[in-house]
Amino acid sequence: DVVRGADLMESTGWQIALQRALGLPVPRHAHLPLLLERTGGKLAKSRRSAPLDPASAGETLVRVLGLLGLPPPGELHGQGPEVMLGWAAGCWSQQPARLPKEIVLD
Repeated sequence: DVVRGADLMESTGWQIALQRALGLPVPRHAHLPLLLERTGGKLAKSRRSAPLDPASAGETLVRVLGLLGLPPPGELHGQGPEVMLGWAAGCWSQQPARLPKEIVLD
């Protein structure tokens, strides 16, 4: 499986064509929305974006899952990231087709 940002979606077609031409296996692809700063720039370490606080990992995960259209039910709020990710993984199969290409953080 290849999971990467939506900014690489356009190159996926020619990469698949090349893999097929070379007789290589073609992995499944999923493209996730880019998180953009208010300025419109991509949220990325290479752009020196502000790092996430590990102490608020659960809160951050609730926010990100909500942005991806998977808001966790209230009983999961305050749970550890492992519990929330386990829940999200069970819901994920319906999501990729409905994801936006970009999400602007406020």
